[in-house]
Amino acid sequence: MAIWYNLLQNKTDRKNEVRKECVLFFAKWPEKGKVKTRLARDIGSDHAVNLYRCFILDLAETLKKLSQDVIVCYSPKNAEPMFRSWLGDQFSYFPQSDGDLGMRMKKSFVQAFEKKYDRAVLIGSDCPDLTQKVLEQAFVELTNANAVIGPAADGGYWLIGFQVSGFCPPVFEGISWSTETVFAETMKKFTQKKINAAVLPKYMDIDTITNLREWHERHEPSFGCAFHTRSYIKSMK
Repeated sequence: MAIWYNLLQNKTDRKNEVRKECVLFFAKWPEKGKVKTRLARDIGSDHAVNLYRCFILDLAETLKKLSQDVIVCYSPKNAEPMFRSWLGDQFSYFPQSDGDLGMRMKKSFVQAFEKKYDRAVLIGSDCPDLTQKVLEQAFVELTNANAVIGPAADGGYWLIGFQVSGFCPPVFEGISWSTETVFAETMKKFTQKKINAAVLPKYMDIDTITNLREWHERHEPSFGCAFHTRSYIKSMK
């Protein structure tokens, strides 16, 4: 609580500064048997880890186009040299903290705001078709709203973000993570805490073989969208 109180006290000192914005990109090191485990049951561990690598590559290419800073929040904690060697020095790197998903996300926001960012949004690595436009839209929404959230087709969310003055740590507490009620529970928290949250378009996480088929059918005719992922899926046929 003391840390967060100090951050709020310091916000008035920054009002004449250029507003700083960042994307917190949550990613696991793509290790066989450690990522996309539900998908691996149907397509095998080799295909699952290779697809996950493609997800990260596609998202990294999109994130490089943004004017905002990008911070790769990586797991496990010893993975920074591997990520830095793979994705390059254009990004910054934070290790994810211990705890459940909510605790790890909450601490990443605290860390970003301690580094004097005024707005921060967090995304995962399960939606390789996120576009520059929709990510920029999240920051536009934060000019008027305290928070922003992007619902996922499975009942979770693919993005969440805050202005520093609207950051609400309780939205990460007491949530039934990895269930179809995550988005609804989070929106309820926003309402309870009187947080004005803008809602972005819905996207699909690729977690199962059904998700993969639906995603591919929707994007097969597309050009310029998630090139690495689409190419790998095509090679699996």
